[in-house]
Amino acid sequence: LWRGRALAAIVDAPLISRGLGGFLPGGDQAMSALRHLLEGNGTGASGIVFFSDPADRDTKLLQALRDALDLAASPAFAAAFGGSNDLADYRWGRLHRIVFRHPLGGPFSIPPGAGFTNLGTGLPGVATDGGFGVVDASSHNPSASTLNGFMFGSGPARRFVSEARTQHPNAVQVIPGGESGNPAGQWFGNQLGLWLTNEYHRATTVVGEVQQEAAERDLFTPQIPPRLNGTAGASGGGIPQAGASDYHDPEVPAPHVPNGREARALGRKECREFKQNFGQSRSQFGRCIAAVAMALRTNASPREACAKRRFKRRRQRGERRSDFSACVIAAARALREQRRRSS
Repeated sequence: LWRGRALAAIVDAPLISRGLGGFLPGGDQAMSALRHLLEGNGTGASGIVFFSDPADRDTKLLQALRDALDLAASPAFAAAFGGSNDLADYRWGRLHRIVFRHPLGGPFSIPPGAGFTNLGTGLPGVATDGGFGVVDASSHNPSASTLNGFMFGSGPARRFVSEARTQHPNAVQVIPGGESGNPAGQWFGNQLGLWLTNEYHRATTVVGEVQQEAAERDLFTPQIPPRLNGTAGASGGGIPQAGASDYHDPEVPAPHVPNGREARALGRKECREFKQNFGQSRSQFGRCIAAVAMALRTNASPREACAKRRFKRRRQRGERRSDFSACVIAAARALREQRRRSS
């Protein structure tokens, strides 16, 4: 409060008196101007005299302190300080507050979400430390003079401290909220209490610990593209990107993995469809079967499996598609057929 009253008396008032009220400096600029004037003789580079001598300077600073104390005890700040004149009642957190607003509002905003409530009647948000220009970013308008003028709306999205070690980092972190956006979930806003008090939780950095401490797992299974007809991709484009999932939840039954004989049989069936590419060479035909079998029996995608067999990626004369494209399509079809049989 005192800082805002000092800016109003020393920086703003002389400018307003000269008809420059519409050109008052913003927060950072006002603070720089105040510091420059207090360290100098009170005259700005423009020649405007903001205070005439040390006595005038000290008078304005002391008057700003008096005005700030009067303002804190006034009805305008009664919701925060109850009209008290006791300095012990002037808690910074009752002014320096934040509301984590969500575009959907309601329970998605904090407060009221995550079990947090507004500080009090007429005092929206939750209290925290920090302030203007501090390392723990939580700035507000330094010229603030209203009950909610000291609130802030942005800060560190993640605090992370790590110590490099030979085996793995030793790290702590915290985020302003939680990992989940579901207001009914247990991880919605569960870290906010730590963030507000500048505390941290240990960051799990070891793969085994991550898996051990996991509370739930989500399995995402890629969709296999529809079977391509014999005329599709005449220019060699449209190669499907499908393949087996790279991860399986141990609690979810994994799809049936065909044995080598079954995989090769599916490979022969699908590779025969591309006679222009593999019909004239037993070696090419065999490599296609091997790539399809690899895609069926491992986590390799069709593209990865076919790349291992080093098929040509350029379409040759008389071919509708390159050997590589034909191999990828054959493997994708085989995967789709295998999943159909497993379902």
